[in-house]
Amino acid sequence: MQWCSPVRLEVLGGASLEGRALLGKCFSVIPYRPCREEDWDRAIALAWRLRSEGLTVPWLDLVLYRPGYGGSFNDLDEG
Repeated sequence: MQWCSPVRLEVLGGASLEGRALLGKCFSVIPYRPCREEDWDRAIALAWRLRSEGLTVPWLDLVLYRPGYGGSFNDLDEG
């Protein structure tokens, strides 16, 4: 499991005042992966490919997911 800035915004941006400190502690033990420009470019290309096949996928799933046989989530070892 890992997290990135878009996930941080989605979760912490909607957190209650009481939940922010606890969520911050929880996130502090999960590996962080910064989103690079090429991640966004790959997500756009994937969105277009899926859209041409009649599928609409949430943008955050497009950023984190690597398509292919069996698929996989981007991991920290990729650079």
